[in-house]
Amino acid sequence: MEPLKTLIALALASTVTAVHAAAPKVAIFDFEFVDTSIDGATNGPRGDEGARLAWLDREMRRRLAQSGRADVVDVAGVVDRTRAKDLRTCGGCDAKFASMRGNTDEWWSRALDWLVDRYLLAPDAGVF
Repeated sequence: MEPLKTLIALALASTVTAVHAAAPKVAIFDFEFVDTSIDGATNGPRGDEGARLAWLDREMRRRLAQSGRADVVDVAGVVDRTRAKDLRTCGGCDAKFASMRGNTDEWWSRALDWLVDRYLLAPDAGVF
């Protein structure tokens, strides 16, 4: 029976390696937040919003990497060039997933859940 166990273990290891190798490489750039409210236009960015953006960046990368469906690449070498661009100038691509309306920890967390679970990693989404 020992050779059969070894064969099964090798087959499983091959399957796991093949699945992991097939994951597409994904570059995740920092989120941008544009506050179109009167408060945002008058007072500018708030500290709690900056903290939430940093959390979103980390959490998005963690969730996609942990899913096994995407190989998240390091973008540190190009981050300065991307910050010089306005990501909203992508010809409307942002309209598909710019769905957040609130400005609390709970709303930001729900927006990330929706983006990851119902858009990026949804079984029928075909994104990854």
